Amino acid sequence: DMAELLAGQGVHQLDGVLLDLGVSSPQIDNPQRGFSFRFDGPLDMRMDTTRGESAATFLARADEREIAEVIRDYGEERFAGQIA
Repeated sequence: DMAELLAGQGVHQLDGVLLDLGVSSPQIDNPQRGFSFRFDGPLDMRMDTTRGESAATFLARADEREIAEVIRDYGEERFAGQIA
């Protein structure tokens, strides 16, 4: 929990937080990473391609309910069921 970690460091109030989420344009624009809408490439979408399953593998094994859950929870999409 961020509040507990900061309190442990003597920080009890913040005016804002700046986060580096590690996403960069070259990662998104590279068709081999599987994020690009402009170029054909594998449907991967992992930030670390050595860990976890690709988006293609997930879609091949998941049922409609699980796909909708991911779209809703991570994409904050209210029409997740229809999209899935």
